[in-house]
Amino acid sequence: MVQYGEMLLYGKGIPVNEKEGVNLIQLAIKHDNDNAMNRYGLMLRNGEGVPINKEEAIKYFKMAIDKGNDNAMCNYGYMFQIGDFVPVDKEEAIKYYKNAIELGNGTAMKFYADMLQYGEGVEINKKEAVRYYKMSADAGNSSGMVNYGFLLQSGEGVAVNKEEAARYFK
Repeated sequence: MVQYGEMLLYGKGIPVNEKEGVNLIQLAIKHDNDNAMNRYGLMLRNGEGVPINKEEAIKYFKMAIDKGNDNAMCNYGYMFQIGDFVPVDKEEAIKYYKNAIELGNGTAMKFYADMLQYGEGVEINKKEAVRYYKMSADAGNSSGMVNYGFLLQSGEGVAVNKEEAARYFK
């Protein structure tokens, strides 16, 4: 239901039908699907197929988080990191990122690495940033691959290794 709903929302291989796409995602929520809860939270946050509604977005992220959805943890943490619908709270962002990281979420690894790299809510720690960028890259996150490649290329927080950098860029 969620996948077909997204196809309808964005016209992925089929004509766009936002109303039917939203209906399918809402139906999946009624069937207790945590991916649908996270997806609907994103839709509410970004105004995709539905009007923007910050309170409802947070409600659906929390519902998905309660079911252990690592993407919802990452999305909700990001809201705290940038102050999107909630006050900026770096500690809260890190808490949600670390929970998602424990579940293998490559995007959360990358976001946390960014915080370590630039001292955003934590002390700058280049070596830890490198470690989390590599974890993110190895989890398949393309942004993590690029960031890790740049660090390998420049030698920032890690020994220069241009061959390895090229492998991650590629």
